[in-house]
Amino acid sequence: MCDLCECDQFILPPMNMFQHIAASPAYSNGELFPGNKLTLNDRRSARRDSINDRADIVKKIIENEPMKQWLIWCNLNSEADALEKLLPDAVGVRGADSDIHKEKSAIDFAEGKIKKLISKPSIFGHGMNWQSCHRMILFGLSDSFEEIYQAIRRCWRYGQLFPVDVHVVISDQEGAVIDNIKRKETDFEIMQQEMVKYMSSINSVDIKGIIKSVTDYDPKTKMVFPSFI
Repeated sequence: MCDLCECDQFILPPMNMFQHIAASPAYSNGELFPGNKLTLNDRRSARRDSINDRADIVKKIIENEPMKQWLIWCNLNSEADALEKLLPDAVGVRGADSDIHKEKSAIDFAEGKIKKLISKPSIFGHGMNWQSCHRMILFGLSDSFEEIYQAIRRCWRYGQLFPVDVHVVISDQEGAVIDNIKRKETDFEIMQQEMVKYMSSINSVDIKGIIKSVTDYDPKTKMVFPSFI
């Protein structure tokens, strides 16, 4: 039972982000030390090469809070394979699964019947209301800020009663992805602030420009009340 007042329903709790970095096992490009991958293909290769190491980190994160409900986002089927192997009690939802399985999994997770759900933002990244969960793992990052924003908002949304912890697990050669996401997040926040100021200015002008219109009441017919009044 929630003891928050109606106004508090529209105040978001804190959202905490934690970054976990998997060390690259080897550097096939001849580098002595790992470097931040710059091209899209390089970053994809880094993600594939580090899947097992990143999956081990995910398992340890969950083992630290085994009683919590966990939402785990991935982008590759091979990532889902590795996670499901290490987390046999988790439920995975993929694009090829039936609509019945997807719908049942979404409802069961919302009701707390599923404790660990593994899926992709392209499947469940929009429209889901999963405030029952406040522990999330991003098993790697894509370059899409919109995708990450929407994925996090499945749990960190109005009606959430607890702080939401988001764990980001990446390879040490994916630094360019983080830099790109941070830049897009900054641009997004600036755009929001400018939109609020712009809309506030427009509304102020509209309100001040309102002209009160009053129609005089000039009755032509005498009102007759019924006898019982």
